[in-house]
Amino acid sequence: MRPGCASLDVRKTYADGLRRLVRVVTPAVSGILRESSSNLGHSPVFTATVSDVVPPLLKCASILGESELGEAYDCVASAVETFISDSLSDTVEPSLPILNLCFECCRTLVRVGDEFAVSERLEKLSELMLEALKVGKPAIVSQYLRRTVLRSDDDSSSAEVCDDLFWLILQHGLVHPDSLTRKRSMYVMKHVLDACCDEKLSLSGVLFSWNPDEADRADGCLARTLSRLEVLEEKQPHVVKPMLAKFSSFLERAENSLKVHVSWTLLVFNRMLTHESRTVVKWAISKFTSSPALVKLMFDNDMERRAVYASIAQFFLQHNTGGFLDKLFAALSKQSWNGVSLMYISYALLGLKKQPILGDSALVSVGAIIVDIQRFQEPVLRAAAQCYLLVICLRLLDPTKVTYHQLSAFLGLFDQEEVMTRGTAQWKGTVSALRELLLTEDSEEPGLRPADVTSFLAHSVKDLIEASCQSSMTSMTCVRRLARMAVLFHDARLLCGDVTWEKLLEGSVVILSAASTRPYLARHHTLRAAQLFIALYHEAKPLNGDSSLQEELLLLLVPRSEEIHEYIYKLAFGSINSLDDFEETQVHYQFLHILSCEREFNSLFYQFINEGLETCREKLMQITASDIVSVETVPYWRFLHWVLKRFPRKTNEVEALLLEVIAKGSISKPITRPASFIIQDRVAKSRWVAFAAAVTELVWESVCKIALSTDDLCNRLIAEAVEALETASQKSCLYILKAVSHALSLYLNELLELGEVMPGVFCTLITRLMDVWKGNVKLMDSQLDVMVKALTYGPVYRKDQRIVFDSEAFVTAQGEALSVNQLLRSEHQADVEVRALGIAFLIQLSSDEKSVSPNCG
Repeated sequence: MRPGCASLDVRKTYADGLRRLVRVVTPAVSGILRESSSNLGHSPVFTATVSDVVPPLLKCASILGESELGEAYDCVASAVETFISDSLSDTVEPSLPILNLCFECCRTLVRVGDEFAVSERLEKLSELMLEALKVGKPAIVSQYLRRTVLRSDDDSSSAEVCDDLFWLILQHGLVHPDSLTRKRSMYVMKHVLDACCDEKLSLSGVLFSWNPDEADRADGCLARTLSRLEVLEEKQPHVVKPMLAKFSSFLERAENSLKVHVSWTLLVFNRMLTHESRTVVKWAISKFTSSPALVKLMFDNDMERRAVYASIAQFFLQHNTGGFLDKLFAALSKQSWNGVSLMYISYALLGLKKQPILGDSALVSVGAIIVDIQRFQEPVLRAAAQCYLLVICLRLLDPTKVTYHQLSAFLGLFDQEEVMTRGTAQWKGTVSALRELLLTEDSEEPGLRPADVTSFLAHSVKDLIEASCQSSMTSMTCVRRLARMAVLFHDARLLCGDVTWEKLLEGSVVILSAASTRPYLARHHTLRAAQLFIALYHEAKPLNGDSSLQEELLLLLVPRSEEIHEYIYKLAFGSINSLDDFEETQVHYQFLHILSCEREFNSLFYQFINEGLETCREKLMQITASDIVSVETVPYWRFLHWVLKRFPRKTNEVEALLLEVIAKGSISKPITRPASFIIQDRVAKSRWVAFAAAVTELVWESVCKIALSTDDLCNRLIAEAVEALETASQKSCLYILKAVSHALSLYLNELLELGEVMPGVFCTLITRLMDVWKGNVKLMDSQLDVMVKALTYGPVYRKDQRIVFDSEAFVTAQGEALSVNQLLRSEHQADVEVRALGIAFLIQLSSDEKSVSPNCG
């Protein structure tokens, strides 16, 4: 067959003979490959002859038409795949003649096959080659190399195609998920480079070019690529880290003058992005996105002009978008995210166009993400991610696929202090979204129907109050969800008809007012009624401006004020026999705090304040110094704290009592758990820890509100603070340090103005403390513990904290469009305050050794 045969006319008579020849020889070649163990198959002369026949035979088939080519192509290609598969399974021995015939067929298939057939066959061939590497058959690939890459051919274009096929297979192997396949691919690649150097080959292809005159530079680039891939086989970050620096410098030098195809560099990035170490993955993302040449190569390629972009755009316009997003949110909820990543992912999803596609399953998945991100140490990023997710879900919510209970559970997950305060951007956006979802033409389909708003609230309140037993008591979280929905519906003007606050909360008011005259009434009924008013009052609190809704809620209680306040007041001094009792009394004091905001209740409370103060004095003075802070005295500390906070005219009397308590001593002793408080599991243990921390904060927050009259009392309080700081939790440290902050004026203002702990402050601190420690070793031990607590308060940031700061700046730049910028002024404010107070306290402490050391030592 000569090149001139390309002009054959398939209608001529000789075309029939050629067609018959193709149909006879092609099955014969296929049979030899399928029966490779036959004597004929091992004959070098015969297989060499067949190898010479196959290329022109398939070329003739391509000239005779697509049908003839398809039959011949399938016949030969399937036989080649069968042979390689048999070789991999050790069914046959891959003899050299059969290998030559096999890969000659592969070359021809690549050269003459149409685009569709080639893509399918090459994919199958690629899988077989990788499998050959995986099971330890590098001889197959080496033979392929000998017959294709290292063989000269008059048809240079076809050689390039076949060469690139080999390099694609090899590159696939270098980043294969299986580690053994990667190592064997490296082995083959090293032999290829050795052969190129030894034979001084001159190769030209898309993926691999070799010029003998520049062999050293090309070999050096590829060798370094392979060495880095070898290092990335290690899983420990400290082993990989030195390679990262070298690879970075290599990229900077070679970015504009690469001697090898860029795909070899991308192989290293591919491997790093799938590495077991998150440090390596993070570095790869950072380095790749900061390399203009690589980013331009990957993304600046007019993707929007391609057919694939049009198909993707069409996909998102069709009905299956909802199912896709359900799967997306479900996948996101199963991953563990950090604050930076989730914030940017949530921001990117804002690009989804508004359409009703999301149902309850998506809300559940997003809810799982919101619960999980509460562990983030960066409040700004945590709150920003919540803001974005809220906007996305409301924009895509389908009102026919969710119920009011499901929507209530979802909206109740958003933190009030960070995201959903009334009057913020996210609150207003939620109100607008609810109006848009509900104020549409009513339909008979299930879901969010406007007519069901009032019935949902009425039935929810009734179910909450009238739960029949203690075990069915709704948690405070569920009560807050109901309260949030009620206030949202109020702001959206969806409470229509005869449903008013008075009618909605009538049952709760009756229960609270009848509690004092109906002792047989179950405690949990009264508790839930109080919880509902507390939650409604807090949700109704605006960011700024009108508080008329709060006043309207309190006015509902005024007609029954005498009955209500008498019952709540009696609970103020109730004994605490369990952790449940303490949590119940917390609810009652929250309710007391709310009621004291109303003038009618405030005047009534003054009738009982004197009696309560006398009770506190009697009990606290009778108790021994070691039990001054105990479970038994918690009700009295709480009452004193409440009076200080809500009744300024009684401040002097409370301060006088607290000064007597301080003089008595031992307020620094940690609270002791009574034997009746049984701790059997982690939940009970965590509740006790929270209880102990709450009591510490209660005591020291009360103390910080008084002015110490003498130096003796001041020194006593400082000594108590030193002892308390040794056992206090991090959150409690702030209250303890604030209690003695009046003694820290020498350094406190300067430290707080700095906003962060400066090295010079440490030098001053250590210099002053060294003199004190030399004369008092015990004091040194105490102060070291305090200093460690003060200086390590809050999150300990890593070297990559700059990424977090940049992300927070991105959030801040969006202004009041995000409620987090209205609610969280400085996420580090508490940390800085604790550290500054702690350092100033130690400096002040060490400056007066004589007055402090005896008390502490």
